[in-house]
Amino acid sequence: SPRAPSAGKRAKMRAATVVLACLASTTAFAPRDAAKPLFAAQDAALAKIRASLPLEDKDYPASLGLDAFSTPDGGSGALRSWEAPGPANIAWCSDLQIEGDTTVASLTVWCAPLKDVPHLVCRTTVTPDHVDAFVDFRPRAAVGYETRLDDGSYPEPDSREAFMNKGNRADLDKRFYDGVAELCAGVGGEPAPARGLA
Repeated sequence: SPRAPSAGKRAKMRAATVVLACLASTTAFAPRDAAKPLFAAQDAALAKIRASLPLEDKDYPASLGLDAFSTPDGGSGALRSWEAPGPANIAWCSDLQIEGDTTVASLTVWCAPLKDVPHLVCRTTVTPDHVDAFVDFRPRAAVGYETRLDDGSYPEPDSREAFMNKGNRADLDKRFYDGVAELCAGVGGEPAPARGLA
């Protein structure tokens, strides 16, 4: 369901707002202080995704020794993963939570090829000096995103392929990315440049 990832996006934005409020306060702030609200928001988003999709637990994290781990700075982390084969067609869903001198909450939903929706990556990283809230809808098709110029525009098409890419980008922008720039501006950020899958 395309709506489930948008719930994750909203939860991440709420968590980023909580963290930014902590940073703006006059009291001392440590990245570990961000863990509880970030992890709660991510758990809530994941619960909505799991309610919408028949996700099956995968043992990849345990087989790699990453289901629970320690970080070099004395912190701790946990990774969980799922998939939803069949009609839901989710190739990979992961939940990464790290609490320490660098606190990370990361939620990824990677769609299998049969679905014409973008992948979703939501990650918030908190260090003593910065909060990085990253939300990215990875495109499902290579349509020339790598040719984007520094000002956000694209070169004038000079080939049949370039004309096709321009039309496909416009279609994807309309279907999936409409309003993303305004959303980012509303929370004080800029949208990351789109990336091709080349």
